[in-house]
Amino acid sequence: MNPNRTKDRVRREAIRLFKEKGYRGTTINDICRASSLTKSAFYYHYASKDDLLADYYRDITFINHEDMTRILAMDDAWEQMRLIYHIYLGHILEPGLEILSHFYVLKIQKQRDYFTLDLDLKNLFIPLIDRAQKQGTIKNSADAEDLFENSNALIRGIILDWCIAKGDFDVMERILRALVLLFQVSPDHAAEKVSI
Repeated sequence: MNPNRTKDRVRREAIRLFKEKGYRGTTINDICRASSLTKSAFYYHYASKDDLLADYYRDITFINHEDMTRILAMDDAWEQMRLIYHIYLGHILEPGLEILSHFYVLKIQKQRDYFTLDLDLKNLFIPLIDRAQKQGTIKNSADAEDLFENSNALIRGIILDWCIAKGDFDVMERILRALVLLFQVSPDHAAEKVSI
């Protein structure tokens, strides 16, 4: 069996169980049972539940080929960025508040930055930011890499606020609004809604 498919299945089942039973209420045995996996096979792929959760947030295969093809065919670089951010944030938020809150605690305890946009996304976003600046939709003339790094910090900060507030605001809307401010998106583009 393909190890990547196995890991995908284990992650998918684990996230489903975390949502149903809570992170602490889900055991490795539960995950193994739901994934039709032996405990030793689980430990071949993951050192712990925390390791599995970190792997979920490192995975960038959340954008399916069809959506990525449609996004990359667009001319408007800001709209491409906004759609990719929207899909990425949906992936991050999908497990829910409890799991994401636990993930932040894990990051702090382990002092590891599990939650950064992957190098592949960085390599995707920096040219998009540069192109959007040239197209005039992003008015902030700062270096594209600096803007990318700041957008990453901004996203983490707002998600942390959302976790602290126990999900008391529309995190997706707040992040997208903050990105518009950071990038200084032209007013005619700032009001557009995200859709795929």
